[in-house]
Amino acid sequence: MVVPVAQAVLWAKKIGAHSFDLGGIPLEGDTDPKRGSIAKFKYGSSHTEVSLVHEHVRWF
Repeated sequence: MVVPVAQAVLWAKKIGAHSFDLGGIPLEGDTDPKRGSIAKFKYGSSHTEVSLVHEHVRWF
């Protein structure tokens, strides 16, 4: 996953994207294994934790 995601981030920057979000950060107490895996992958890219205020949705 690392190589395709890294390429996607570079592509997004190249076309001027302001954000690149994989989604999937679980809320406290969430036991969904898929969101847990996504969070673990993100943590591997950056060990800086970001506190989320609440669940959010981005509409395109």
